[in-house]
Amino acid sequence: MRAYYVKKKRKMQTVWNVAVADYLLNPTIDLIDVREYEGKKGDTIVVVANDKYAVGSVIVSILNAQGVEIERGAAVCDYTPGWTYTAVRKNREWKGSKVVVTVSDVPGNLVADFAMVELR
Repeated sequence: MRAYYVKKKRKMQTVWNVAVADYLLNPTIDLIDVREYEGKKGDTIVVVANDKYAVGSVIVSILNAQGVEIERGAAVCDYTPGWTYTAVRKNREWKGSKVVVTVSDVPGNLVADFAMVELR
């Protein structure tokens, strides 16, 4: 990990300072966009997540209206505007579904949030 933090440090910082700062700062979830999700295979969910140094992973779980997990998987970082998860299963009861997003950073800090899929 030392090589990773050497690249991240600024002039007056030590590698230790950068590593500790990264450990102490949690990532953030700025947006969970479920507008394109209608329970069909191939529908997308966009997540905007940030971290001062780097987001390690974004995991998306889709629960139906009864709270049963339909699917779970990793979102892909595509930078437009952030991370995209593409549904791999059909969700017949998509109205009222809950999309739970868990974001981790390099030191392993976790942050979770959710969005409800509303009727349109």
